[in-house]
Formats: sequence, structure tokens, C-alpha cells
Amino acid sequence: MNAYIRFFKNHYALLAFGALFAFFSSYGQTFLVSLFVPYFQDSFELSSSLFGSIYSAATVASAFIIPWIGKQMDRVSLKYFSLSIALGLCIATGLLSVTQGIISLFFGLMGIRLFGQGMGMHTSQTAMARYFNENRGKALSIAGLGLPLGEAILPVSVAFLISLVGWRMGWGIMSLTTLLVMVPLVLLFLRLGRNQGDSSAINGGGGEAPKGIKGRQWSRGDALRNWRFYIIVPVAITIPFMLTGLFLYQVPLAESRGWSVELMASGFVAFAISKSVFSILSGPIIDRVSAQKIFPFVLIPLGLGVYLLNSFDWAGIVFFYLFFAGMAQGVEVNVKNALYAELYGVEHIGAIRSMMSSIMVLSTAVSPALIGYLMDIGVSFTVILNGFILMVVINTILAMFIGFNVRKSG
Repeated sequence: MNAYIRFFKNHYALLAFGALFAFFSSYGQTFLVSLFVPYFQDSFELSSSLFGSIYSAATVASAFIIPWIGKQMDRVSLKYFSLSIALGLCIATGLLSVTQGIISLFFGLMGIRLFGQGMGMHTSQTAMARYFNENRGKALSIAGLGLPLGEAILPVSVAFLISLVGWRMGWGIMSLTTLLVMVPLVLLFLRLGRNQGDSSAINGGGGEAPKGIKGRQWSRGDALRNWRFYIIVPVAITIPFMLTGLFLYQVPLAESRGWSVELMASGFVAFAISKSVFSILSGPIIDRVSAQKIFPFVLIPLGLGVYLLNSFDWAGIVFFYLFFAGMAQGVEVNVKNALYAELYGVEHIGAIRSMMSSIMVLSTAVSPALIGYLMDIGVSFTVILNGFILMVVINTILAMFIGFNVRKSG
């Protein structure tokens, strides 16, 4: 813990910058957008299936744009890149406040998914992975706490805001916060970072960038031509794929077991606490033993949680399932982002990580549709959960090829 405190004191500005973008990525996350869904449907006379189709299409569209925008982080200064993302989020949230039809609704949703969920976390995690080497794990874990903070604060705050001023003004106020709070804080944290000695990171250059395997910097094309990429991808999308589907359909899941919706919702306290704690704990371990060695084990807690969920009808098992799910997500996010830097170096990490983010976002669009289809044709949650457990087992075996080939050529 003392090492964490010293590290934070020496680099608090750049770490706060990362946490800021993780926090504001909440504006494009499903947990916050879901609060506005009833109002979208009422205002534009949309059925649940039609809105779901629009939302999925907006998510997919954003996923195809992410790799192009994300690679610009390798080419321009952190200041101009991050300000562009913040202003993009400001415009997207502002568009939703004045939308008058399905077309503008689509572009508003695409904007918040792109600049919020996609580029918000991309900016946060790529900056930490690139600009910290020996303490990369700690940096990722501290910056990543911005998202759990958003998950804890924003749903209640935004729900209260909507009740006071309505949904349109709610989006308008969120747009103003990006302009009047986020943008000034970006400038402040980067200025303070220069004063703390992080000017080379903020301005670009300033020393040899950490290299990847084979002692070189890997481009996006190099990564695509290497076998490791095709192992990393299925492992990296497993947790977001599974949890997006399970969280979206948590109400029918609870009803299938005879549990109350309130019980399922209360279990997310265990999820948030576990995610935050294990995110912090994983940082020093990554720095000490490397992300490559931890990678084979990141899916195991989620597999255990889903197994417990599928094996017991006792209502209290919800808390154990969500505790293990939070553990898995808290560790996995840090490990995979550190892994990209360890394997591929950091010179092209913006391009490589944005490609991975695009694939992840696509997986979160596919998961709800797939599970919804399986439910419609009568497939039980027991069968679906068994499929998820098998997915974890297969991808854990695949991940071992990464862990057992640490720093080897190939």
C-alpha cells in the first residue's frame, strides 16, 4: 500500500487524467443509457425491439469507427487527442438533448457509444499502458477506478436529475458537464502532469519507448499476422460478452429462479466492491510477475461465479456470483491492457488497443441478440449458463499458450 501511495503522489495528475476519462465513459455505458430508454420509447413511439435494434446498430457503427480514431492517439499529442474526445462526447450528449427523430437519435447514440464507452476507456487505458512501464499495473488499476465510481454515483444522480428537469434537459446538463467540467480538468491535469515530470509522456517523445517481444515495436498489421492475436481476442471478449448478456437479462434470469428483482439488483453492491478491490490488488501483481503470466487465469473467477449461479437455487448465491464476476472484471481489464504493451510495445498501442476495443464493442452488440434469440426459441438459462461455462474452459486453455510462451520469440 505504501508503494501505491508513493506512486500516486508522484504521478497523481496523469493518474487522475486516466480516471477522469474512465468516469466520463459512463455517459456511453449501457447502465446509464438504460435510464433514458423509457423516455426514448415514449417520445418517438418505439417498441422495445425497434429501440434495441437502433441501439445495437449504433453500437456496431461506433465499433467500426473506433480503430480509425483510436490509432490517432499514436500520432498526435495527448492534449489534442483527449480534448477532441471530450468535445465529441459533449456534442453527442447535446445532440440527444435536442433529437427530434429516429435518425438524430441514432447518431446521438452512436456518438455516446463512440466517444463514451469506446474512446473514453480507450483514452484512459491506452495512456496508462503507454506512459508507465515498471508501474503499468498500478497505473491501470488506479485509472480504472473511474468507471466503478461512475457506476456508483451516476445512476442515482441522473435518475434524480431526470425527475427534476426531464430527460432532454438531463442530456443537456450532461453535455454541459463535459464542456465545463471535463474539458477544464483535462487541461488542468495535463498541466499539473508536466509539473510532476511527466511532460515527455504528455508531449510525446522523450526517451526510448518500451518494446514488445522480439525486442521491437509491433504495428497493428504485425499483430494481425502473429498467432498470439487469435488467442488473445476470444479471451479478451469473453467477460464483456458474457456480462453484457447476463446483466441485460437479469430480470428474466431472476424470475426463472424465483428470485426478486430487488435481490438481483442488491447483488451489484458485491460486484462493485469486488471489482474495485481486485482492480487495485491486481496492479502490483502485474508489475511484479507480468501480465503474460496472469493472463491464463483471468477467466476462472467468472467461470466459478457462473457455475455457482447455475448449480444452486439458494437466493444468496447471487452475491457470490456477482462477487466473482466483479473479481474477474477488475483483474481482467488491467491484465489485458498491460498485456498489449508487454507483447507489442507502446509505439503503436493506440492502433492495436483500438482494434481490440472495436472487437469487444461488437461482441457486446452480439451478446444480447444471441441470448434474446435463444430465450425466444425456448432455450433455458441452465443451458445458456452451461454454454458460458464451456466458453470459459475453452478460452482458459487457449490463454495458457500466452502464459507458457512468456518472452519467447514467435
